[in-house]
Amino acid sequence: MLLAIFIAVSMWYMVSVRDRLEAQIEVSLDYFGIPANLVVTDGLINKAIVRLRGPETLLRSITQRKIIQAVDLSSIKKGTTVVPLSAEHLGAAFRAFELIDVQPPRIVVKADNVQERSVPVKAVVDSPLRSGALTVENVSVTPATVVLRGPESVVSAIASVPLTIMLDPKAAGTTTQQTITLDTPGMVTATPPSVKVQYTITSGRTVISRRCKVEIAK
Repeated sequence: MLLAIFIAVSMWYMVSVRDRLEAQIEVSLDYFGIPANLVVTDGLINKAIVRLRGPETLLRSITQRKIIQAVDLSSIKKGTTVVPLSAEHLGAAFRAFELIDVQPPRIVVKADNVQERSVPVKAVVDSPLRSGALTVENVSVTPATVVLRGPESVVSAIASVPLTIMLDPKAAGTTTQQTITLDTPGMVTATPPSVKVQYTITSGRTVISRRCKVEIAK
């Protein structure tokens, strides 16, 4: 029994007391618990730098693997919320160590209410040729309206979703159908994400041959 106690104390000394070192490690941050009625608009970071002190054996073990720290955002509210990243707020992965410093020690999270709003899709016809070179009729967009979802401050200011239709001069005199993905502001999604477009280029197309002189620049 005395031998077993001696071995246990020796192992504890080797792991917990002898050769205590400091190390600096990079910790990846994952977020969870964001309230369903909120969307985070700014403040989230991908990683934090943690300085800690502990036994050499354990330090070597933790520095050789990727550390992922979960951060709870269930307490955030609309506006600005300070979320600490100090030692007492980090998880069980660091309990065997003395945490000296965390950078940054906190994150400032900005959040806004989630808003859903139905808005029309506004077709904007464009052409690689000069203005008026192609005439277009019977432009239709299906569906004509989409549902936008995103931060209230952004979605409430959107009156319509512009849809640029780039005409193909080679399709002159024909009816064209396309499926185009909608271009929405950051953090705003559209349902459906794409719409079907149909239009007819009523102007004709004429091929002209010209003989041009080629000059060599010296």
